[in-house]
Amino acid sequence: MGNGKGPKAKSKLLEITGESDFELACNGWELQDVVKTEDDEEIENECTICGQTHLNDNYLICYIKNGVVANIGSSCIKRFIRFKDIGSQEDSNRYFEKKKREINDIKSTRELLLEVLMDKPQSKYVLKFRSICANILQIKPDEFKGLYLSEQWFKLLSILNKNFLLTEKQEHRVKLILFNPRDVEVTKGKVRIDKPIYNGKIRHRVSNTLSKSGVYKNPSQIFGGSQ
Repeated sequence: MGNGKGPKAKSKLLEITGESDFELACNGWELQDVVKTEDDEEIENECTICGQTHLNDNYLICYIKNGVVANIGSSCIKRFIRFKDIGSQEDSNRYFEKKKREINDIKSTRELLLEVLMDKPQSKYVLKFRSICANILQIKPDEFKGLYLSEQWFKLLSILNKNFLLTEKQEHRVKLILFNPRDVEVTKGKVRIDKPIYNGKIRHRVSNTLSKSGVYKNPSQIFGGSQ
């Protein structure tokens, strides 16, 4: 954001918060959502306080005092917005990066649930689902076993149920994936064939369990290292 937009942004921030003091207007926000323009054609795609357009990522933030929601670009957030009661801009920006990753991880679980709840999910989806769930709880994937029936497990279950309400069978499936992944029967996925296929023959997906899967023993084969 250019320097010329600073006064306009400050004026707009005072207007939407209803504050007369600029420092008060900067404090007390919460990040509600991250929306990519390519995923939502109806979003305004314009920063509420500086007017910048063509944003790739739209950050929906809420002013806690009056409930107003604004679409803000990352430049304005890092320059003007301080989340909750965080004192310094630097600490607020660190919180912003952490919260942004958390929101994106939660959205990813929504897409991955559809894959891992299949009778024989692909191993890559199971491993990615475990990795993202671990990120949300700020643990390592191999630390899940100690979390069964813990506060963190119920926190994760609450997050997953926001995507869609899990049935008892689906919840059991998620538990199996997280706490006993070696018992999950998986497929390796379709093998790409570059040569011509004759007589309509195709290669079928290979079924195995994660305990026998090379990618389970060495997840870096998929992700290129820990995430």
